[in-house]
Amino acid sequence: MTADHLHETPPRPFQFRLSHLLLGMAIVAVALAVIVPLVRSARQQAREGNCRNNLRQIAIALHNYHDNYRQFPPAYHVDATGKPAHSWRVAIMPFAEKSSFGLDYSFAEPWDGPNNSRMKWSQDNRIFRCPAGNDPPGMTNYVAITGQGTMWPGARSADIADLKDGTSNTIMIVEIAHSDIHWMEPRDLPIEELAEWLDPAHKPRLLAGHIEGGFVAYADGAVEMLSREVAIERLQALATIAGNDNGPAKGVRE
Repeated sequence: MTADHLHETPPRPFQFRLSHLLLGMAIVAVALAVIVPLVRSARQQAREGNCRNNLRQIAIALHNYHDNYRQFPPAYHVDATGKPAHSWRVAIMPFAEKSSFGLDYSFAEPWDGPNNSRMKWSQDNRIFRCPAGNDPPGMTNYVAITGQGTMWPGARSADIADLKDGTSNTIMIVEIAHSDIHWMEPRDLPIEELAEWLDPAHKPRLLAGHIEGGFVAYADGAVEMLSREVAIERLQALATIAGNDNGPAKGVRE
Protein backbone atom coordinates (compact mmCIF):
# COMPACT_ATOMS: atom_id res chain seq x y z
CA MET A 1 0.00 0.00 0.00
CA THR A 2 1.43 3.33 -0.99
CA ALA A 3 1.65 6.46 1.13
CA ASP A 4 -0.93 8.11 -1.11
CA HIS A 5 -3.47 5.41 -0.28
CA LEU A 6 -2.75 5.74 3.44
CA HIS A 7 -3.68 9.45 3.34
CA GLU A 8 -6.67 9.11 0.99
CA THR A 9 -9.88 10.54 2.55
CA PRO A 10 -12.72 7.99 2.66
CA PRO A 11 -15.96 8.97 0.92
CA ARG A 12 -18.31 10.89 3.22
CA PRO A 13 -21.83 9.54 3.67
CA PHE A 14 -24.69 11.71 2.34
CA GLN A 15 -25.96 14.12 4.94
CA PHE A 16 -29.37 15.73 4.60
CA ARG A 17 -28.92 19.45 4.98
CA LEU A 18 -31.29 22.41 5.23
CA SER A 19 -30.17 23.50 1.79
CA HIS A 20 -31.47 20.22 0.36
CA LEU A 21 -34.85 20.78 2.02
CA LEU A 22 -35.09 24.30 0.67
CA LEU A 23 -34.12 23.14 -2.80
CA GLY A 24 -36.78 20.41 -2.72
CA MET A 25 -39.41 22.87 -1.53
CA ALA A 26 -38.48 25.27 -4.29
CA ILE A 27 -38.83 22.53 -6.93
CA VAL A 28 -42.24 21.51 -5.57
CA ALA A 29 -43.39 25.14 -5.48
CA VAL A 30 -42.39 25.69 -9.09
CA ALA A 31 -44.13 22.49 -10.16
CA LEU A 32 -47.33 23.46 -8.34
CA ALA A 33 -47.20 26.95 -9.81
CA VAL A 34 -47.25 25.37 -13.26
CA ILE A 35 -49.59 22.41 -12.69
CA VAL A 36 -52.33 23.92 -10.48
CA PRO A 37 -53.34 26.69 -12.93
CA LEU A 38 -53.44 24.11 -15.72
CA VAL A 39 -55.72 21.83 -13.67
CA ARG A 40 -57.95 24.75 -12.70
CA SER A 41 -58.09 25.93 -16.30
CA ALA A 42 -59.04 22.46 -17.52
CA ARG A 43 -61.79 22.17 -14.91
CA GLN A 44 -63.05 25.66 -15.71
CA GLN A 45 -63.18 24.88 -19.42
CA ALA A 46 -64.97 21.59 -18.76
CA ARG A 47 -67.59 23.28 -16.58
CA GLU A 48 -68.07 26.07 -19.08
CA GLY A 49 -68.47 23.48 -21.83
CA ASN A 50 -71.10 21.59 -19.84
CA CYS A 51 -72.93 24.80 -18.98
CA ARG A 52 -72.93 25.88 -22.62
CA ASN A 53 -74.27 22.44 -23.59
CA ASN A 54 -77.09 22.73 -21.03
CA LEU A 55 -78.23 25.97 -22.62
CA ARG A 56 -78.05 24.41 -26.07
CA GLN A 57 -80.28 21.56 -24.90
CA ILE A 58 -82.75 24.02 -23.39
CA ALA A 59 -82.81 26.04 -26.63
CA ILE A 60 -83.41 22.87 -28.66
CA ALA A 61 -86.25 21.83 -26.35
CA LEU A 62 -87.82 25.29 -26.68
CA HIS A 63 -87.67 25.06 -30.46
CA ASN A 64 -89.06 21.51 -30.39
CA TYR A 65 -91.95 22.88 -28.33
CA HIS A 66 -92.38 25.66 -30.92
CA ASP A 67 -92.37 23.14 -33.76
CA ASN A 68 -95.13 21.20 -32.03
CA TYR A 69 -97.35 24.08 -30.87
CA ARG A 70 -96.31 26.79 -33.38
CA GLN A 71 -95.34 28.99 -30.45
CA PHE A 72 -92.94 29.05 -27.52
CA PRO A 73 -94.30 28.18 -24.08
CA PRO A 74 -95.49 31.07 -21.95
CA ALA A 75 -93.27 32.07 -19.05
CA TYR A 76 -95.84 30.37 -16.85
CA HIS A 77 -99.22 28.70 -17.00
CA VAL A 78 -101.84 30.02 -14.58
CA ASP A 79 -104.43 28.26 -12.45
CA ALA A 80 -108.16 29.04 -12.31
CA THR A 81 -107.50 32.12 -10.19
CA GLY A 82 -104.86 33.53 -12.55
CA LYS A 83 -101.95 32.68 -10.26
CA PRO A 84 -98.76 31.33 -11.89
CA ALA A 85 -98.86 27.55 -11.43
CA HIS A 86 -96.40 25.94 -13.88
CA SER A 87 -93.04 27.05 -15.28
CA TRP A 88 -91.88 27.01 -18.89
CA ARG A 89 -89.09 24.72 -17.65
CA VAL A 90 -91.66 22.08 -16.79
CA ALA A 91 -93.51 22.64 -20.06
CA ILE A 92 -90.46 21.83 -22.21
CA MET A 93 -89.42 18.69 -20.36
CA PRO A 94 -91.33 16.34 -22.73
CA PHE A 95 -89.27 17.91 -25.55
CA ALA A 96 -85.92 17.60 -23.77
CA GLU A 97 -83.54 14.82 -24.72
CA LYS A 98 -83.91 11.59 -22.72
CA SER A 99 -86.47 13.02 -20.29
CA SER A 100 -89.40 11.10 -18.85
CA PHE A 101 -90.34 13.83 -16.38
CA GLY A 102 -93.56 14.88 -18.10
CA LEU A 103 -95.08 11.43 -17.66
CA ASP A 104 -95.51 11.96 -13.92
CA TYR A 105 -96.10 15.70 -13.64
CA SER A 106 -99.69 16.84 -13.13
CA PHE A 107 -100.99 20.10 -14.60
CA ALA A 108 -104.15 19.57 -12.56
CA GLU A 109 -102.37 20.94 -9.50
CA PRO A 110 -99.71 23.65 -9.02
CA TRP A 111 -96.00 22.93 -9.28
CA ASP A 112 -95.77 22.52 -5.50
CA GLY A 113 -98.98 20.51 -5.11
CA PRO A 114 -99.06 17.12 -3.30
CA ASN A 115 -98.20 14.99 -6.34
CA ASN A 116 -95.75 17.37 -7.98
CA SER A 117 -93.91 18.08 -4.73
CA ARG A 118 -92.77 14.47 -4.67
CA MET A 119 -90.88 15.18 -7.90
CA LYS A 120 -89.17 18.40 -6.80
CA TRP A 121 -85.79 16.75 -6.39
CA SER A 122 -85.94 14.77 -9.61
CA GLN A 123 -82.62 14.22 -11.38
CA ASP A 124 -84.33 15.47 -14.54
CA ASN A 125 -83.37 18.99 -13.45
CA ARG A 126 -79.73 18.40 -14.45
CA ILE A 127 -80.00 20.50 -17.63
CA PHE A 128 -81.18 23.44 -15.51
CA ARG A 129 -78.11 23.44 -13.25
CA CYS A 130 -74.67 24.81 -14.09
CA PRO A 131 -71.93 22.36 -13.00
CA ALA A 132 -69.81 25.29 -11.80
CA GLY A 133 -72.41 26.35 -9.24
CA ASN A 134 -72.91 25.24 -5.66
CA ASP A 135 -76.54 26.21 -5.23
CA PRO A 136 -78.88 24.05 -3.11
CA PRO A 137 -80.34 20.94 -4.76
CA GLY A 138 -83.25 21.63 -7.07
CA MET A 139 -82.37 25.25 -7.78
CA THR A 140 -82.05 26.40 -11.39
CA ASN A 141 -79.24 28.49 -12.88
CA TYR A 142 -81.15 29.29 -16.08
CA VAL A 143 -84.05 31.73 -16.21
CA ALA A 144 -86.05 33.68 -18.76
CA ILE A 145 -86.17 37.47 -18.86
CA THR A 146 -89.86 38.18 -18.54
CA GLY A 147 -92.15 41.15 -18.95
CA GLN A 148 -93.62 43.52 -21.49
CA GLY A 149 -91.63 43.70 -24.70
CA THR A 150 -89.77 40.40 -24.14
CA MET A 151 -90.38 37.00 -25.71
CA TRP A 152 -91.71 35.95 -22.30
CA PRO A 153 -94.60 38.39 -21.68
CA GLY A 154 -96.10 36.24 -18.91
CA ALA A 155 -99.02 33.87 -19.40
CA ARG A 156 -99.16 34.74 -23.10
CA SER A 157 -97.02 32.86 -25.63
CA ALA A 158 -94.80 34.36 -28.32
CA ASP A 159 -93.73 32.84 -31.61
CA ILE A 160 -90.77 33.38 -33.90
CA ALA A 161 -92.74 35.88 -36.01
CA ASP A 162 -93.02 38.10 -32.93
CA LEU A 163 -89.24 38.47 -32.70
CA LYS A 164 -88.97 41.62 -34.82
CA ASP A 165 -85.28 42.07 -33.97
CA GLY A 166 -84.55 38.61 -35.32
CA THR A 167 -83.70 35.44 -33.46
CA SER A 168 -79.96 36.23 -33.37
CA ASN A 169 -80.61 39.55 -31.61
CA THR A 170 -83.03 38.29 -28.96
CA ILE A 171 -81.91 36.69 -25.71
CA MET A 172 -84.00 33.68 -24.78
CA ILE A 173 -82.39 32.39 -21.54
CA VAL A 174 -79.79 33.84 -19.14
CA GLU A 175 -77.55 32.26 -16.50
CA ILE A 176 -77.69 33.23 -12.82
CA ALA A 177 -75.70 32.25 -9.74
CA HIS A 178 -76.71 32.03 -6.05
CA SER A 179 -80.12 30.90 -7.22
CA ASP A 180 -83.14 30.71 -4.93
CA ILE A 181 -85.49 29.64 -7.73
CA HIS A 182 -86.53 26.01 -7.86
CA TRP A 183 -86.40 24.69 -11.40
CA MET A 184 -90.11 23.75 -11.31
CA GLU A 185 -91.16 27.11 -9.84
CA PRO A 186 -92.96 29.54 -12.19
CA ARG A 187 -90.62 32.42 -11.38
CA ASP A 188 -87.94 34.10 -13.50
CA LEU A 189 -86.17 37.46 -13.96
CA PRO A 190 -88.42 40.49 -14.60
CA ILE A 191 -86.86 42.81 -17.16
CA GLU A 192 -87.40 45.72 -14.79
CA GLU A 193 -84.93 44.12 -12.37
CA LEU A 194 -82.02 43.55 -14.79
CA ALA A 195 -79.79 46.24 -13.24
CA GLU A 196 -80.64 45.06 -9.72
CA TRP A 197 -79.69 41.45 -10.51
CA LEU A 198 -76.36 42.56 -11.96
CA ASP A 199 -75.39 44.07 -8.60
CA PRO A 200 -72.69 41.90 -6.89
CA ALA A 201 -74.68 42.01 -3.64
CA HIS A 202 -77.87 40.70 -5.23
CA LYS A 203 -78.81 37.04 -4.93
CA PRO A 204 -79.60 35.61 -7.41
CA ARG A 205 -76.92 37.40 -9.43
CA LEU A 206 -77.13 37.71 -13.18
CA LEU A 207 -74.20 36.62 -15.40
CA ALA A 208 -72.15 35.41 -12.43
CA GLY A 209 -71.78 31.70 -13.08
CA HIS A 210 -68.16 31.80 -14.26
CA ILE A 211 -64.98 33.82 -13.87
CA GLU A 212 -65.59 35.98 -16.92
CA GLY A 213 -69.36 36.27 -16.63
CA GLY A 214 -72.33 34.07 -17.52
CA PHE A 215 -73.87 32.42 -20.54
CA VAL A 216 -76.96 33.48 -22.48
CA ALA A 217 -78.87 31.59 -25.14
CA TYR A 218 -80.30 33.49 -28.09
CA ALA A 219 -83.52 32.62 -29.86
CA ASP A 220 -81.55 31.24 -32.81
CA GLY A 221 -80.00 28.62 -30.49
CA ALA A 222 -76.56 30.27 -30.26
CA VAL A 223 -74.94 30.44 -26.82
CA GLU A 224 -72.59 33.24 -25.79
CA MET A 225 -70.61 34.21 -22.70
CA LEU A 226 -71.50 37.75 -21.58
CA SER A 227 -69.40 39.79 -19.20
CA ARG A 228 -70.96 41.15 -16.02
CA GLU A 229 -69.74 44.52 -17.27
CA VAL A 230 -72.17 44.49 -20.20
CA ALA A 231 -73.98 47.81 -20.48
CA ILE A 232 -77.45 47.57 -18.99
CA GLU A 233 -78.88 49.39 -22.02
CA ARG A 234 -77.39 46.75 -24.31
CA LEU A 235 -78.75 43.93 -22.19
CA GLN A 236 -82.21 45.48 -22.13
CA ALA A 237 -82.14 45.83 -25.92
CA LEU A 238 -81.18 42.18 -26.38
CA ALA A 239 -83.89 41.08 -23.96
CA THR A 240 -86.62 42.77 -25.98
CA ILE A 241 -88.12 41.51 -29.22
CA ALA A 242 -88.41 44.88 -30.99
CA GLY A 243 -85.61 47.04 -29.64
CA ASN A 244 -83.94 47.89 -32.94
CA ASP A 245 -80.81 46.04 -31.84
CA ASN A 246 -77.55 46.53 -33.70
CA GLY A 247 -76.42 42.93 -33.61
CA PRO A 248 -75.61 40.56 -30.72
CA ALA A 249 -73.29 41.46 -27.88
CA LYS A 250 -69.61 40.97 -28.56
CA GLY A 251 -68.39 37.52 -27.66
CA VAL A 252 -67.98 34.01 -28.98
CA ARG A 253 -71.32 32.67 -30.17
CA GLU A 254 -71.45 28.90 -30.56
